[in-house]
Amino acid sequence: MIRTYGHDGTIHDSEHVDVEVDSGGKVVAVWFRCMALPFRQSVADDFRADQMRGHPIKIKLKAMQYDDDIPIPKEETRIPWFWERWHDSLMNGPDLIR
Repeated sequence: MIRTYGHDGTIHDSEHVDVEVDSGGKVVAVWFRCMALPFRQSVADDFRADQMRGHPIKIKLKAMQYDDDIPIPKEETRIPWFWERWHDSLMNGPDLIR
């Protein structure tokens, strides 16, 4: 089913994605507000990197559409433990967060 996230407001009001990297610079997560996004990291050659640095961004993200009705291989469904606890606390009450 195609759904829309963010158009009716969320607890965060950012208009960009956040990219989290580890100390070695490897991407570990990409987020739009509170939603973790699928991603594929690739290394850009120098020519491509220069192109992207000179490319002005003239948009702001307000919402995104996603399809949550597609099969995802189990190895691709890793959800951080803190996200599961936060989600469970919303659904079942704050006593689950310790």
